[in-house]
Amino acid sequence: TIFRAGGGVRSQVAAAMAVFKSFVSSVTDANPGKRRNSNRRVPTGDLENALKPQRVLVSAVREMVQECMQSFEALRKAQLTVMRAAQGYLGFDTAGLDESALALLQASSAFFQASESALTKSGLREVSCACDRILKEFAEVAGLIKDRDEAHREFEHYNEKVANILAGPQRSTGDRERLDRNQEKLTLAQKEAHGKRQACETAVRTIVERRTFHVRATLHAALRQYVSAFASLGEGAAPVAEAFIGELKVGTPVEVVGFPEGSEINGLNSVVASVLDQGQLQISIPGEEGPGKAVRSEHLIPVGAAGTGEDDAEGGEGADGADGAAAPGAGEPPLRVTP
Repeated sequence: TIFRAGGGVRSQVAAAMAVFKSFVSSVTDANPGKRRNSNRRVPTGDLENALKPQRVLVSAVREMVQECMQSFEALRKAQLTVMRAAQGYLGFDTAGLDESALALLQASSAFFQASESALTKSGLREVSCACDRILKEFAEVAGLIKDRDEAHREFEHYNEKVANILAGPQRSTGDRERLDRNQEKLTLAQKEAHGKRQACETAVRTIVERRTFHVRATLHAALRQYVSAFASLGEGAAPVAEAFIGELKVGTPVEVVGFPEGSEINGLNSVVASVLDQGQLQISIPGEEGPGKAVRSEHLIPVGAAGTGEDDAEGGEGADGADGAAAPGAGEPPLRVTP
């Protein structure tokens, strides 16, 4: 579930970065080694050309942010669901989990609880709101462009109409009145078109020249929040991941479990000889020479210190003590297990 959700996020990040490259190329000089000065005004003819990649970039960032928030929420819910199911299972059968696995479950539960902040308060919602505000500015400019074009079409309509009247014979008073009426409409249409054009150009220039702010408020802010969230998750997950890795390191005494009844190695006490690929470990077989036997990790239970596969810390409890299943790096684990 997590990886399926993450796939959408990865594609949105890639799409946003591709759009960003297009946007940068649209606002830089032809010389690839020279950037425009941030205070330099974009030429009038380039205004609307620069507007499109700017809007597309903000839209792509917003879509990426929405995907991230949905994925983070799905991840948070998945973690909560798993922990509730684990608590229910252990309430029914406390013997269903060995001591080492229980310690690592508690460590994972503590990490899940600590990750709530990163998954729910990542700041991506604020970035999404910033994208919405900026896209609203683009929508308003699009409306002004539409009004400008409509005003221009109306001006062209009356301009052509007056030209046709002037080109034809004017034999009656009605013809002259018709000409005067359309010339008056042409004058009004010309003023309206001029005003709409000026308002549109001012709005387009303003939004294009705010492009540096827009990029920082959207793409820059989204990437900052995105990377920060994963940095926080990684920091919390690192000690738990190390505990999982250390649980069955080379030299760890183990008991073999889970094979069909009557299997020669079921219940065998052995030692991890080496770590193989694809989740398999090689264990030594007492009384036998040779490389030993390859067994998947789920068939092995550490015997001795629980949780990390490491020796007990000086002054700490043994495997049978209350602290033997403590979660590494976290205070009281949120998962409570009662016999």
